[in-house]
Amino acid sequence: MGGCIVIVEKKQVKRTSSVETIKTTLIALMNEKPKSQISVSQIAETAGLSRRTFYRYFLSVDEVLDAVAFQMRKEFTAYLEVQQPTTMRMLLYTCFTFWEPRKEILSGLAYNHLLYPLIDEFMQIARRNRQITRGKQVSEEVLEWAVPMMCGTFFGVLMQWIAEDFAHTPDEMTVLSMSVFSALLSGNVG
Repeated sequence: MGGCIVIVEKKQVKRTSSVETIKTTLIALMNEKPKSQISVSQIAETAGLSRRTFYRYFLSVDEVLDAVAFQMRKEFTAYLEVQQPTTMRMLLYTCFTFWEPRKEILSGLAYNHLLYPLIDEFMQIARRNRQITRGKQVSEEVLEWAVPMMCGTFFGVLMQWIAEDFAHTPDEMTVLSMSVFSALLSGNVG
């Protein structure tokens, strides 16, 4: 009986390794060219796997991308739950520290214009995360409009961070983002 468990564990390790290799390879390729120009054969060859191995785990390039996006949303949500930011500054810092080690994924998604699902997820999280307004008198209507504005501005800043090849640290990006929000809210822009 013990031998069966070892075989099952080895297969699971191999499966996990192959799946992660395929996802990592897709992201690397997406940093070089549009997703529409990436084929299953190219992913398999670059990953050092056969097409058969690719098809054992995924049906298409889009399915791999869906798996990457699902994993990012899941990790992002879990990270926010652990960090539990209670202020705008903490929320921004948490976001930048989450994305910093995932720069390649973020760049690949941005290069291929695929950040919208993450923006949408971020908006849903921000709507659920009402504690950042704790102690402030904010109406539901204002909050409903403030969340998309904040998220849109944040993702604009995130796109600029990507465009500048992540030249700033998460600390610097948090300070810069707070300055942007402050300038927008005070009307001192330009």
